[in-house]
Amino acid sequence: FNKTYEATRFDFSKDALKDPVIGFLMGASASIMQGYVKTGAVYEHYPHHQLLSASIGWKRLANFAGVLNYSLPFQGDQQAALRADLVYVTGRFLDYMIQFKRTYISSDTYTESYSIGVRASLDRFVNPNLLKLI
Repeated sequence: FNKTYEATRFDFSKDALKDPVIGFLMGASASIMQGYVKTGAVYEHYPHHQLLSASIGWKRLANFAGVLNYSLPFQGDQQAALRADLVYVTGRFLDYMIQFKRTYISSDTYTESYSIGVRASLDRFVNPNLLKLI
């Protein structure tokens, strides 16, 4: 626990639902190619709220690993969202991370965002032979 937890923790006396929620949640998942590719889908149905979410992710194949997520609230096609997170593994100290997100406002109108970042691998920065000497 830290300061962030203390500032954002869930307080059951204030934040919990007061009325019971009736509905159901069902999901399915699969792992293929000896666990290199995993996929799944979840459907939630509650009064005034239905949501379908699906994803597919893969371990590092060649130099890429990633996950694609899609969610569709059943209020028409509004607020459907597609998100892709990819990591390009260079084998050196820095790997590249790419994120793409598209959120539909209507069937033909959407907003998109992109981001590119880097991920440092301390394992690759430190020479493994030096660790054996310690």
